[in-house]
Amino acid sequence: MDANVLFSALIVNGKTAELLMSDELELFIPELILAEFAKYKTYLIGKSHRSETDFYDMLDVFCRKTHVVSERSLEPFLVQGKKISPDKDDVHYFAAALLHNCAIWSNDKQLKQQVVVEVLSTEDLIRRLNFFV
Repeated sequence: MDANVLFSALIVNGKTAELLMSDELELFIPELILAEFAKYKTYLIGKSHRSETDFYDMLDVFCRKTHVVSERSLEPFLVQGKKISPDKDDVHYFAAALLHNCAIWSNDKQLKQQVVVEVLSTEDLIRRLNFFV
């Protein structure tokens, strides 16, 4: 799952948040998402229209639903991730997908420009899981 999916779920109680909470998905996030969160924390809290406490409670729930993949465990996959990622900022997502042999959940159409790792949008996941929200 990329950072924008998590950010979207934190900001709006919608399809993305409900899907993220589903027991049907096993989710992996590179630990760099935590740095991204710290970088945009104030912006995200402002956009969420939640109290800071509610926002952090929701983030905590989401983090408990995901497996944080350490930078160290991604190291062997970063070279291949760089080769296949259409965007240099998304290399860690590709490395995590290669490590865990899984798809990437992202709404970034650019990531589908490669053929090595499957990239699924929120709508793709909803259709695939017959998930109704």
